[in-house]
Amino acid sequence: MRVIKIALVPILLLFAGGLAAAQPFTALWIFGDSTVDTGWYINNDCGEPNYNTYIQYQPSLGVGKPTSSPGLMSVEVLAEALGVTAAPANQTNGTNYATGGAKNFRHNLSSGDGFPKAVPTIDQIKHYLAHNTVSSTALYVISSGDNDVTFVLKHPGHKNYLTKAANALANKISVLKQGGAQYIIVVGLPQSYGSTTKKKQLRAFYNKKLTNKLTSLGVSYLWADADHVRQVMESYKNNPPSPFGITNYTIGKTGCTQMCPDSACSMPDAGTGITTDWAYVCSTTAGAPSTATNDAASEWADDNHYATGGQKVLGTYLYCAAQNQWQNLTWGSSSIDCTKIPPSLLK
Repeated sequence: MRVIKIALVPILLLFAGGLAAAQPFTALWIFGDSTVDTGWYINNDCGEPNYNTYIQYQPSLGVGKPTSSPGLMSVEVLAEALGVTAAPANQTNGTNYATGGAKNFRHNLSSGDGFPKAVPTIDQIKHYLAHNTVSSTALYVISSGDNDVTFVLKHPGHKNYLTKAANALANKISVLKQGGAQYIIVVGLPQSYGSTTKKKQLRAFYNKKLTNKLTSLGVSYLWADADHVRQVMESYKNNPPSPFGITNYTIGKTGCTQMCPDSACSMPDAGTGITTDWAYVCSTTAGAPSTATNDAASEWADDNHYATGGQKVLGTYLYCAAQNQWQNLTWGSSSIDCTKIPPSLLK
């Protein structure tokens, strides 16, 4: 295993170059939770009436992804740079199985546990395996586990739950590897952040259990250090300007009225019944229940999800880390330039 850490230096984001001239991967397959969900619930049923009321009108409101739409999710930034797609798997030619609210192996039994119809991450991988052949030339991204941490915080009596969650996901990733997957990115939890010390500890515990299990199973993978990425973004809070163009860093708080300080998306009106995860109904489109402003320069969209600005940084990191990890592949020109990051700092 190689732990890739992003350098504390600028990344140049050169979008004039367009899509990659050469494709190092033939496809991008994605599994996990809302950190990588690109719109699974658009025109579908998430099991939460308050969200469904607005998500089903996505074509006119421009909502449905857990970010400040129409901005890209991190994996969409990655896909665009690779010259492939990251559309939800329940859409034509979709390759992204991630669903917001997903835990690693446990189904959400009540609305308090997340979207009731979220598909557990190991089930997502099962569905993929049942309908597709594992590809040795595709890139696989797995980002999951934080909803499991939240579950343990709400139900502290489940002492061994996180170990089971980490092992279950590692075992299923191993199946992908054994089936022929050569290029796998596993995104870690932001263990140095959290509303409580306990949450930070549980995230660190989960990361350790997951990496240890993957190593014991002999799975080779790229560990995406999302925790360090956030540290890098926020290191410019008191040392502007940010090389990423981020000027607003404050995470939205449940219970805010109108606009939470410096988060991109306004809180929906009380009548919507939506008090958390409102990025799903956030858009720059007029009439959306949550209005996005300054989203390209904001780290956060709501109380849990990155805005367009934060997503862009994370997606850029994923691309640069992959390019550094698999230098043997053919990497053409791209919208992202990683030359400003010393290779030694990506190891």
